Amino acid sequence: MTRIEALLAEVIGLDAATVGPHVIDSAIRACAGGLDADAYAARLSDPREMERLIAAVVVPESSFFRDPASFEYLREFALRKPFLRVLSIPCAAGEEPYSIAATLLDCRVKFTIDAVDIRPNALCSTFRPSAFRNDLALYMRERWFDGYTVRRELRDPVRFHCGNLLDPSLLAGETFDVIFCKNLLIYFTAEARSRAVAQLQRLLAPGGLLFVGASEIGWLHGNGAFAAVDTAAMALWSAVAPAAALHRGDASRRAAARAAAIESGSSRYRTPDLAEARLLAGRGLLDEAQAIVARCAPSDESYALLGVIAFARGDDAQGRGYLERALYLNPDNVEALTLLAIENERDGDDDTATRLRNRARRAEGAHAG
Repeated sequence: MTRIEALLAEVIGLDAATVGPHVIDSAIRACAGGLDADAYAARLSDPREMERLIAAVVVPESSFFRDPASFEYLREFALRKPFLRVLSIPCAAGEEPYSIAATLLDCRVKFTIDAVDIRPNALCSTFRPSAFRNDLALYMRERWFDGYTVRRELRDPVRFHCGNLLDPSLLAGETFDVIFCKNLLIYFTAEARSRAVAQLQRLLAPGGLLFVGASEIGWLHGNGAFAAVDTAAMALWSAVAPAAALHRGDASRRAAARAAAIESGSSRYRTPDLAEARLLAGRGLLDEAQAIVARCAPSDESYALLGVIAFARGDDAQGRGYLERALYLNPDNVEALTLLAIENERDGDDDTATRLRNRARRAEGAHAG
């Protein structure tokens, strides 16, 4: 097992502890065909055998319009661009790249989407009902699907590549205005994570936008790899200056984004109150955001957002208080855990920060599963 885990770490960067020994053991049993661990490890020198094992270990779980705030932020970003090159890595069965395509088609901008996954032929054309879990996804299915099968106009903009983010030659010479790389780094070893970050920095164009998972944004921002611009949307930038320019925003751009959402043809496509408050807070409109939160029912999400607003105002004590309330209501609130980890890290309490990050990682992993 140790030898096989080492091979997986080398090839795909997998930290076996993040998925648990039972996952690795089940994958080996499914692929080994009765061979003992040593004999099977020797067989993995054949790239085809390693490919089979990787496919067994990497069980993708995704859904359409997962993390809706990320797609609302993408919409606003797209309205300022005549053309976008987008990368989705890993792309699972296509839920993410197809959600991106639906968003950009509604924006009426020109774009290309490259979808990359380590599994060959990863993209599907027909999905289970469980892939549509929120209002945005249900609207997407009504507009772009025949039943549960993707229509051609949504598939055509997506170009699939079988590839590994840790491969230095991946998409050599190409850069992207937007990259979605969600919930991948949390499964990497520290060494693989560093290599992956270097790859993302290479692939992201100047002024480009990177979307990651909730438990990843704090780490990437905290180590200086990228500049966080909107924690609610889980968005980072390749440079601080372009982020500041968009972060301020203005009323006309927000109105245009809202109008585009309404024009798309479904009242269910409009941003819910709390999600709208998150977007406003991310643009620095703190009073407007707090007024909206005050109208929402108290919840762990509303308290987490109030914490973000308090930190933005420089009131760290109040921010911590709100985040602690969020965790009282939901000990697995990833945003609250991540932000508290950042605050403890800044205060020099690395042990507490590490514990909070580990809790956020476990909570994100449970959500993904």
